[in-house]
Amino acid sequence: MRPVNWSAEERYLKKTPLRAELEIASRCQKTQDAEQRV
Repeated sequence: MRPVNWSAEERYLKKTPLRAELEIASRCQKTQDAEQRV
């Protein structure tokens, strides 16, 4: 398994760490909410 997307994602995270962190956090929250609803 080669983490191809990681390089691009890391670059994005380094460019905008705060926004990226918030986006990832919101995504995690959404997935958790969806899992809880099911």
